[in-house]
Amino acid sequence: MLVLYSVLLVISWLVIPTLIATLARPPRLLGRDGFAALIGIAFWILLSLTWLPIHLGSRPWHSPWLLGLLWTALAVYAFVFVRGLEKPPAGYRPSGFGGDFLAHGILAPIDEELLFRGILFALALPSFGPFPSVLFTSVLFTLAHEAARLGGLRRSVRETLADLSFGLVAGGIYVWTGTILAPIAAHVLVNAWHAYSRPLENA
Repeated sequence: MLVLYSVLLVISWLVIPTLIATLARPPRLLGRDGFAALIGIAFWILLSLTWLPIHLGSRPWHSPWLLGLLWTALAVYAFVFVRGLEKPPAGYRPSGFGGDFLAHGILAPIDEELLFRGILFALALPSFGPFPSVLFTSVLFTLAHEAARLGGLRRSVRETLADLSFGLVAGGIYVWTGTILAPIAAHVLVNAWHAYSRPLENA
């Protein structure tokens, strides 16, 4: 039941905010994706404060298994990240702070962390415990990003592996520190770098 509820929550997160943002014609600064992320952020905070007995925080939980998972996932992510770096094309100009920087570099990672490391982790924790909850939310995080294929986006094995390993890193530092701010900061740093440095014509 927990798995089904979590999957339905993720599907709703993928579909409903985007539909609302499409119909609302948001300001150009935010764009559809940024407006959808704002809707998601507001909804997760409201959900955590009112409808469900969820607090966007957990007690710090330290163990050799968690530390091993963190280092392994971080090594995999670093390897995949370095392998994914490409030589800039001739005439390369980064997107900088324009384009979709606000939507994809700031708002989207906050939205995702509140859902996966906040709401879904809090739901899984009583049944699974900390370590399996990290694995569970990381798999859901990866599958949610794989849904981009349904929209016609091409994704490589490297990107899927990067999503899974980053999900493990984010979940690991969440239970290690006991605060949702830690994975949010890590996710914002990664996404902001990608949004800033991608070629201007691909933004």
